[in-house]
Amino acid sequence: MYFTSKYGKLFFLLIVLLPVMTAISIYLYNKYTQTSQEISDITYNDLITKQAHLFKNYVNNIHVNLGDEFLNRLQNSQELRNHYEESLSILLTDEVKYLYILYVDKNEDKLRYLIDTAQGDDRAEYGQKFDVQSSIWKKAFESKEVQMSQQNSLDTLWISYAHPIKSYGKVQAFLGADFSNDAHKRIVDVAKPLEKLYFYITVFMIIMLITAYVQLIMYTINRRKSHIDPLTKVYNRQYFYDLLETLNLDEYQIMMIDLDHFKQVNDVYGHDVGDIVLESLSKRFLSAIRTDDILIRYGGEEFLLLLHSKSLEQCDEVSKRIQHSVKSLPVRAGTHSINTTVSIGVNPYPSFAKNIDEAIKIADEQLYKAKVAGRDKVVILQESNKLQSFSSKRISDVKDAINEDRMKCAYQPIFNTKTLDIQKYEVLIRMVDNDGKIIFPGEFLPSISNTQTYIRLTKLILETAFDKIRSGDVELAINLSLQDIYNDDIMKTVTEVLNDNKSLAHRLTFELLETEEIVNFELIQERIDKIKSQGAKIAIDDFGSGYANFKYLVHLGVDILKIDGSLIRNIDSNKNVLHIVETICSFANKMNIKTVAEQVETEDELKILQDIGVSYVQGFYLAKPGFELHFS
Repeated sequence: MYFTSKYGKLFFLLIVLLPVMTAISIYLYNKYTQTSQEISDITYNDLITKQAHLFKNYVNNIHVNLGDEFLNRLQNSQELRNHYEESLSILLTDEVKYLYILYVDKNEDKLRYLIDTAQGDDRAEYGQKFDVQSSIWKKAFESKEVQMSQQNSLDTLWISYAHPIKSYGKVQAFLGADFSNDAHKRIVDVAKPLEKLYFYITVFMIIMLITAYVQLIMYTINRRKSHIDPLTKVYNRQYFYDLLETLNLDEYQIMMIDLDHFKQVNDVYGHDVGDIVLESLSKRFLSAIRTDDILIRYGGEEFLLLLHSKSLEQCDEVSKRIQHSVKSLPVRAGTHSINTTVSIGVNPYPSFAKNIDEAIKIADEQLYKAKVAGRDKVVILQESNKLQSFSSKRISDVKDAINEDRMKCAYQPIFNTKTLDIQKYEVLIRMVDNDGKIIFPGEFLPSISNTQTYIRLTKLILETAFDKIRSGDVELAINLSLQDIYNDDIMKTVTEVLNDNKSLAHRLTFELLETEEIVNFELIQERIDKIKSQGAKIAIDDFGSGYANFKYLVHLGVDILKIDGSLIRNIDSNKNVLHIVETICSFANKMNIKTVAEQVETEDELKILQDIGVSYVQGFYLAKPGFELHFS
């Protein structure tokens, strides 16, 4: 039913790759033999066509030069016969062995030699009878068309050729030829070794395929045996852990089922009776679940059910069916009738756990609650508690994303307000899940705060930023919270990376995200001074929305002020907001602090900001964040 990734390659090899390779081998072998024959046929047809053309030209030449009286003229002139014999001999080649002209002796209804190009003892004299066994001469005489016959020997194809020569509309003579086509033999001689190689490869692949399928059948049988509990005939724990490699927990709920007071059954009736109870109840469990559900004997009297459902209603329905199947009828074991019940704990949200062991642990905790509550109970994890494991899952997700290079930096351009040239980029972290979906930081950063994973991620972002800075003439801005500044480990990471990139630090800005009022101003000031001393700039983000006040601008040595987007969105419709932004901008200009307007989304907003004198702007109207960084 399931194949683990451990055996996925073997499965692919046996079921897909090997049969395909065998089919390809058979195809190539057949194609090769067909091609060899086709080449031989083409050579043969080419030979016939070429020779037929030459013979036809020769006959036409006789007609042109001698006319319809050609036969009488040739019969009456030895000199003329010698001339045409000489010209006919020119057509002799390695393939054309014999060439001759026969005339029809009408008195005896026989064929006799008129001209023969053969030499030596094979030469026929003028008027010598032509002993023929082939029927092509008769067919040629009757049809007045060229006729051929062929005879295949072991290596060579012999061809007899009869070309009628007509006079006054009747066949008076024949141009005859015997030639051979040994091209097939030459092709076979050249191709035989390669053909044998293809043949042996094909046979080998067929044997391998048969062997592989036998092995697969044996493997499947043995594998199934290793996955089945011998007593209850349901899946065992080994199957469960093999299954985990391909199991998608998002599709299942985890149900832990425990037989109540089973130890007493073993103590009172003996283990043999206990085995009968386990076997009987396993069958009842199977009858109460569906084919998509997976039942596993997880311990002695403990069963794990993977319920293929996300519905709490179905979960409740299945658990009640299981309870009813157990309580409805006592288990008969010999003379004994044993009443039993089960306790059930359910984790409907296993995908929120950081791993399967934690998901099972949560289901086991619910099972424990069911037992404490008096047994014969079903306890389901409440939805309000699922987030207890969500945080740990997110930590695990972020760890995996970092390890698998699925943490990506997006870059939103920040434009010069006057020229609308890109001045710098703000770095925004994104996580890409296994399905390619983009997850925004609000969904995972809170879960990893105050963890080593958060520190590791911060270092990754810093190193990525400096890699980009080294790659081109670009300035970048990175977000830090005040809590990051408070955190000794984060600050150590920041200062170490800055120290490693002293010559480039002036092109990096840290935007301080402020979610609460500064309670230790001296420490924050000290650490910001440390960052600035290493060359980086400091910006106050979301200014005008929270606790930030003008004291920060005076004492923290701020280089850039980012005006909160909630003010920018109302700047063209609310005069009070406009005055606030103008005041912020005026104060910043007097302090020699650059200003950035966030979340610019319309042309009207941009025009007002240009008129006010804001230094830089950013927002979807100008450009959305992207994973590609374009250098100036």
